[in-house]
Amino acid sequence: MIDFSKTYVSHWKVVKVDEHTWDDGEEMPGVSSVSINKDGTDSVPLLETLSMDISRWGDMSDFEEGWYRVILDAEQGGSIERIPLMTALLQKADESIAYGVTTSSVSGTSVLKPLEERKNIGTDYAYAPKGVNGPNWVFDLISSTTPAPVRVVGDGFKLNNNILFSPGISYLEMVWSVLDAGKWVLMIDGDGRIDIVERPKNPSITLSMLNARSISDSFSRTLDYSGVCNRYYAIDRDGSMEIAKNEDPNSVLSYNRRRRWVDYVDTSPNKINGETLYSYARRRLEEESTLVRMYKYDREYWPGIVPFSLIAASLPSKGIDGDLRVLSQAISCEKSIIVSETAGVEIKEWKA
Repeated sequence: MIDFSKTYVSHWKVVKVDEHTWDDGEEMPGVSSVSINKDGTDSVPLLETLSMDISRWGDMSDFEEGWYRVILDAEQGGSIERIPLMTALLQKADESIAYGVTTSSVSGTSVLKPLEERKNIGTDYAYAPKGVNGPNWVFDLISSTTPAPVRVVGDGFKLNNNILFSPGISYLEMVWSVLDAGKWVLMIDGDGRIDIVERPKNPSITLSMLNARSISDSFSRTLDYSGVCNRYYAIDRDGSMEIAKNEDPNSVLSYNRRRRWVDYVDTSPNKINGETLYSYARRRLEEESTLVRMYKYDREYWPGIVPFSLIAASLPSKGIDGDLRVLSQAISCEKSIIVSETAGVEIKEWKA
């Protein structure tokens, strides 16, 4: 087992993936560089994209659009461990030829791409029905659309009302609409397995002064209060309305401190697990009142850390003491695997 807090040698490669078995296939020759971006901050995130440069003698007519996997073979103390970094749908893009060498730039997208390509036409999956287990409904939709393995981790949550989908929106938008109702997320591992999970509450790794060498000395951090509401209107489909207000004098977002109301009006509440409209409004005001102090830094690669993961950080010299939620990553595959990461500490300014 590789100890990623210590020095290791990285060997990385790209292999074809058998769509039917999802196993590693033949290695792709001529790959000179790979960059992976992982981002969970979009409203409808694909979570992963990839760019790759390939150089070969002669043409590249044998390249096929399809599923490929980036693999790190980490070597330490005479042992080698296979660490998959990303499984992607690749499509050939720009190509140039000079002195008999063909160079091609290839783009890739995550295993969620087939869900972005499929659209709702008002027949199958036209709505998520009241009483259904949301994550189980999402599982059925995903597993019917992408060849990637998928699983539900946990018991899920039940919808209090139907969630209707307009014709023309993508399956991916439908998936995130249902998951957002219960604050669940999708997390993708390097082999392309999709986990449908509650937003993690426990850290996957601990950062302290003991392993701080893995973190760059250059940090930046920001905290943005603008546009965060302190009054939440929930207006149900039958016209009933409930209001949650932040009047906590200890909260920097409250009416008491700001001396003004900043409103959020929700005309399509998606209640879960039998909650009332009032409890829904209070839950949503708490969620909207959760600020994120963002940190940007570079670090060495550790497996299993993806968007939505938590990192327990105790680094007083760097001004960090708390759980960091990973927001985005840029991974460069070179002599070593370097991750440029944006993560945030969540600060609750009002609790229901």
